Amino acid sequence: MRLYGQTFTAGILERIRGLIANEAGLSRSALSRQVCDWLDWCGANGRVQEVSSRKALGELARRGLIELPPVRGGRPALSSPVTQGRRVA
Repeated sequence: MRLYGQTFTAGILERIRGLIANEAGLSRSALSRQVCDWLDWCGANGRVQEVSSRKALGELARRGLIELPPVRGGRPALSSPVTQGRRVA
C-alpha cells in the first residue's frame, strides 16, 4: 500500500504492530520516527518526514491495519479564553 510517497509492505506493517505491542510506553512521535528510520524517509533537505509519517500511521489506523498507541497529554490550552476568534482580556 502506498501512502504519502512511501510503500507500506506487509513486513513493515508487522514491524509496526510488533513495536506497538512490545513497547508499553511508546509514544506516537517515537513510533513515527522509527517508521521514518525503517523506510529511510527523508525529504530533499535530508530531514526526517515525521509529519508525513504520522499522517500515514493515522491512515493505517483508520483503515484498521494497525492500532496506534494511546494519545498522551496534548499541548496546554490557551492561557486566556478565545471568543469569536479574538482573545478576551
